[in-house]
Amino acid sequence: MDKRALVICLSVAGMALFGCQSQQQATDATLHTPDLQGNWQVEDIDAGGVIDFSQLTVQFPQESRISGYTGCNQYTAALEQNGNQLTVLQPASTRRLCAEAISMQEQRFLAALNAAAKFQQHPNGSLTIFDASGDQRLTLMPITSNVKQADGE
Repeated sequence: MDKRALVICLSVAGMALFGCQSQQQATDATLHTPDLQGNWQVEDIDAGGVIDFSQLTVQFPQESRISGYTGCNQYTAALEQNGNQLTVLQPASTRRLCAEAISMQEQRFLAALNAAAKFQQHPNGSLTIFDASGDQRLTLMPITSNVKQADGE
């Protein structure tokens, strides 16, 4: 085989290999995009914990919405998600009067949610939400109905 034919064969083989690798990377990215839909319990706000039994929740009922309970009020907002990047837009909540400690926690929670920029899902199913600076703002645990049974039920 002459040098020209060898170069052509190696070039074709390289392009084929690169094409397969790119397709595999795209498939891997698709497979590892976390599914946020479902119901989540807020376990931590700004590394300061939460008031026991305050029942802060986050629900992702559809791709473009977020809603839940702050321990005092209901809230809802538009949501933009691109991979593990997310932005909470136009939050609104009811205006019930609550105990001071719960109201302060609600303000911390809504500020952390409003600052959300990206998230990471962990092997145990928990979800960590970070702000644009990379600071951990919220830790969420799936509510039982989110967890898939090992036996497929």
